[in-house]
Amino acid sequence: MGWRTYFRCDRVEVTTARDIRDNAVVVDLWKPARLFLSESLEQTRWLLVTVEGDRFSPAIWHAIKDGWSIICDEETLTVIMHGLGGVGCEVLTRDKLRFTTPKDFWGFIAHYSLGRVHANPTL
Repeated sequence: MGWRTYFRCDRVEVTTARDIRDNAVVVDLWKPARLFLSESLEQTRWLLVTVEGDRFSPAIWHAIKDGWSIICDEETLTVIMHGLGGVGCEVLTRDKLRFTTPKDFWGFIAHYSLGRVHANPTL
């Protein structure tokens, strides 16, 4: 399968939490990472975040489509993404990205937003 990367950021920090239950306390453990927004030949757009030193398992790998809640904080240059585990499920996935420059932060927001529009042609 071929890929075309349309946004890349080599200096971002990531923290992830899986299977969060209601009222769970989550401690953020930030790791340096690289971020890619890419499109497959099938024209599905993907977010890929790899942690430095871990070549085999991406920290974040999901299709850019409905089902993810995005919270952007311009002051801290942080993006928080929530995804539900399933219909009626209380289990939650939470990924956080922290950018080092406003240019990278806003570039990600712009390209991720375009990916969401691309995934929903009825918009």
